[in-house]
Amino acid sequence: MLGGMKMNKIFTRSVLVLALFSPWVSASVNGSGENCNADEGLDGWAIWCGVDTYLAQQEPPAAGPVEGAFEGVVEPDVRTVAFGGLLLDGGDAPPPVEPPPVVEPEIEYNWQGYAMLTHPDFGGLQAGELKLKVDTATGDVIGLLTTASGEEIAFNEGAKFYVPSELIQLIDIDSPLSGLSYEAGSEQISQFEVASEASLLKLVTFPQGWLFSAFGFDYAPEHTGVSTIGQINDGTSMIGSFVAGSLTPLDRMVEFASLGRVAEYSGYGMYDINGVMEYVENDITVNFGQATWGGNWYGSVNEGVVGTVSGNAFSSEVGSRATVSGKFNGNNASALTGMLEVVKDDQAIVGTFKNVIYRDSVVTNDAPR
Repeated sequence: MLGGMKMNKIFTRSVLVLALFSPWVSASVNGSGENCNADEGLDGWAIWCGVDTYLAQQEPPAAGPVEGAFEGVVEPDVRTVAFGGLLLDGGDAPPPVEPPPVVEPEIEYNWQGYAMLTHPDFGGLQAGELKLKVDTATGDVIGLLTTASGEEIAFNEGAKFYVPSELIQLIDIDSPLSGLSYEAGSEQISQFEVASEASLLKLVTFPQGWLFSAFGFDYAPEHTGVSTIGQINDGTSMIGSFVAGSLTPLDRMVEFASLGRVAEYSGYGMYDINGVMEYVENDITVNFGQATWGGNWYGSVNEGVVGTVSGNAFSSEVGSRATVSGKFNGNNASALTGMLEVVKDDQAIVGTFKNVIYRDSVVTNDAPR
């Protein structure tokens, strides 16, 4: 009777262990062991007919029986289960998740143009393309100059707009532009300065009002507010020049062509000629209906150039002695900005120019720019 009670106790506790660790077990077991059939084999329940003998024959676990467990019964290595089903020793927290990288918003440049500079750090004299974000409402002036050799120069420090009558901080300007006043004119948006990273280089605009007094014409303010021309300096000397402006909308260019518009522009530019920065005047006539243009450069450049108009840009005819690239600026195409490259006497001449309209065959709509 005592043996029967002992067997019943072991049997009951053993069934509990199996129930805990073998959820797939579904057979019905007689707790008394009286109806045990040894012929069922290990796949059935014959093991319980001689459970003491059977357990005694089993090898103990490598680490010995677990304290508090039944002798001979090996408990599984239960670990803390983290989110997602990961087993972590000692209940450690899951590894930190790296936050996604911060993506800076792309700069929206609203002015485009050209630049030339001569500096040993940038391969000597070469041309380049310039993009600017100009916004007086926020005080932003940000630029990116890409040279012909692929060098990129970011201008993103010390932005400043000049207000009327304020003196613009120009360098070495007395020689090439002796008649130029340093005083800012009325169009604030086209008069600014901005430095490159670490302030190695600086873009500084010329006073835009000076251009008109120099030619003696009474231009509308819109001619100066849509584009600019200025110098590139390295802190001690002028090493180049640049021009840039807002592009004329393409639908307006189509409209000008349909009207057969003819417009005449006049202006000036800064050119590196034999290592010396020189001021050169030029004029350009554009036939929008025929998508053609022609211009003359005076002084040391002394070149006549013709070419074609495509969209809101113009360029020299293939095979011309001089290479000219330019853009139309403003809602009414009231200004031109561009770059000229030519070789004379085996010497490269590179410069940027800005022209404004002074004679027009069509009265254009003075819509907001």
